[in-house]
Amino acid sequence: MNNNQFPIILLGLFLAIGIGSGGYFISQTILKGKTAINTAEAKGLAVRNVKADTVNWEIGYRVENNDASKLPQLYNKAEKHRDVIVALLNEKGFKESEIKIGVVSYQKQEYRDDKQQIVDERHQQFSLSL
Repeated sequence: MNNNQFPIILLGLFLAIGIGSGGYFISQTILKGKTAINTAEAKGLAVRNVKADTVNWEIGYRVENNDASKLPQLYNKAEKHRDVIVALLNEKGFKESEIKIGVVSYQKQEYRDDKQQIVDERHQQFSLSL
């Protein structure tokens, strides 16, 4: 073997080892990635039933009208609906301390024609509570 060929052979050997080991590590990464996607890990087999003593319910109701001048009546109607719902819950065994009244929200929708004049409007009260 000629001394001029030894560095070229050594370089080729290192290059072959580098490409081979790189391919091995890339294939292992892909294999582990696919395995991780298809598996789930669970630790322990204990199951315990627990009695629930708290629940959060949202009871929603809506009242609406088409006249802005009747907003006070709309609020009164929403309050009457709220009182009926609270009375029903009290009748079914809920305590006053367990019932928390939420915020009443108001929504106004306007319907306009091609000239941007108001044709109709709707006022709505939403109350999500309990």
